[in-house]
Amino acid sequence: KITNLSLLVSQDFVIQSEWFAKNLKISERQLELLFRQQTGMNPKAWLRDQRMIYAKELFDRGMHKRLVSTITGFKSYNHFASEVSQYFGQQPKELEKASKAVVS
Repeated sequence: KITNLSLLVSQDFVIQSEWFAKNLKISERQLELLFRQQTGMNPKAWLRDQRMIYAKELFDRGMHKRLVSTITGFKSYNHFASEVSQYFGQQPKELEKASKAVVS
């Protein structure tokens, strides 16, 4: 049915798998399986990667850690800090500081 699954995500748009599945006329489980076939990961893991990649880009531009948290769509700074620490092995303040050293 679907040969190529491409998704565009911005910080303003939250993907709703139910909406996609309904519009594609498939079940949410089928959508997840197709997504995994195309990307090699489940939608939640893929979205986390995209958010972290975007966060790193924003840090590299010299943005403040709390602003990066907001722009990448986290409702809680503490949740953002936890995700960043798990993903990069560094606290947001360390990424912020390292990026400022490069920008200066």
